[in-house]
Amino acid sequence: MLILYLKYLKSEAARSIPWKRIGFWSLGGLFGFVAVFALGNRIAAFLNLYNTAVPLKMTFGIIAIGALFGVLFNFGGIAILFGIAWYFASRTFGVERIPGSTRLPAEYFRDALWIGLGGAAGLLGLGRLLTAASNYWPTVHRSLPASFGQEFDAIVPAASILGGTLIHGLFMTAIVVAVASFVAAHLRQPLLRVSLLVAGPWP
Repeated sequence: MLILYLKYLKSEAARSIPWKRIGFWSLGGLFGFVAVFALGNRIAAFLNLYNTAVPLKMTFGIIAIGALFGVLFNFGGIAILFGIAWYFASRTFGVERIPGSTRLPAEYFRDALWIGLGGAAGLLGLGRLLTAASNYWPTVHRSLPASFGQEFDAIVPAASILGGTLIHGLFMTAIVVAVASFVAAHLRQPLLRVSLLVAGPWP
């Protein structure tokens, strides 16, 4: 997917990507990382590994460089993924069918509601199915260890959790849209699409 995007980087579809708008969407990843880094336990965890043989100023410099790379990765990664998704979606469905404004038609909210309800019902049904199947086919990897969370030593746990959720949600949304648009653009046979949908998540 990335190779094909770079191959046609000078095409009209690639030049039509609204990077300013995508950059505005990607600010969520930047704010989320700042919340996780500044209000979470990242700095404390790094200082716990502090080696007294290294000057403290150098340690703070390493932390600052890591924060800079984290900001660039979260902001730039989300922007690039959304840009690739826009490129393949515009080629497949047309620019006029891509929601590009803050005021969306009512059909988008209706579809989002039904997709959310259907996905929640599907997850509940899958959980019940796995529970019923475990009675006949017990496996070790279905058991989960006790877990109490990892944000107890955060400065503001709620902000750190919300920031991590925002980053994860943006990355997953961008990846799903990019992959779905790529598949729709290059796989025309419905059987191949269904097979990829069924077999893809299992590995």
